[in-house]
Amino acid sequence: MAVIILGISWLVFGFGAFFLYVRAERERRSRPVTADGPELRSSTSLYGLVLEMLAYAFVWLFRRPGAGHEPLLLVISGVLLAPASVAFFLWALLHLGREFRLQAVVGPGHQLVATGPYAAVRHPIYLSMLGLLVSNAMVVSRWEAALAGLAVFIAGTEIRVRTEDGLLARRFGEAFDRYRGRVPAYLPYFR
Repeated sequence: MAVIILGISWLVFGFGAFFLYVRAERERRSRPVTADGPELRSSTSLYGLVLEMLAYAFVWLFRRPGAGHEPLLLVISGVLLAPASVAFFLWALLHLGREFRLQAVVGPGHQLVATGPYAAVRHPIYLSMLGLLVSNAMVVSRWEAALAGLAVFIAGTEIRVRTEDGLLARRFGEAFDRYRGRVPAYLPYFR
């Protein structure tokens, strides 16, 4: 049953991301062109995304032997964390709106989003993805694979955060520096 809940969480995560990405693309195309600077883009962020996906593979490929004998509290915690992480992910995407992209891009007319989940952490999408990784690890993964996956995920997320923050700092300057000074990157209470 726990694996089914994880599967449903992944389906909602994937379909939600797809539909909100399509919506963001449609909104960007209808956005009037502004003269607030050139498009800033970094393909480095895609390397971080590859590492994040590799982390999920660690968790799922190296499963715990003896399925069905996991500690009940661990499984229940993982089952509760997965849908909560997906809900937070979708809330962040809805709030981000037309600025949602897979690659780090700050285009003309880009808005600095600092409200909703972005008031708690600068990168709530990565926090939700981390929650999804941890929830899956709690339910299915061997502890060694979970730790390796966590390390790889954090490395990928750090690449993405630094890349995106760099582009936002170039575009928004002091406004972004103030935002970055008061709001942690993706882990609450950790600057």
